[in-house]
Amino acid sequence: MDKPNLSDEEIIQSLPWTTKDLVNIAPENIVADFIDYPITLTMQSSKMNVLLR
Repeated sequence: MDKPNLSDEEIIQSLPWTTKDLVNIAPENIVADFIDYPITLTMQSSKMNVLLR
């Protein structure tokens, strides 16, 4: 996913709502975290991996 320009805490809080359309789990039941991609290429937006449980 594209990484929004938010603090890490804000990203974690928003993940259940930003991923709800990608999974068949109610947002209030999603436990999610993210990992930054280690390398960002020039002219590319920041990316992150999202982990759901």
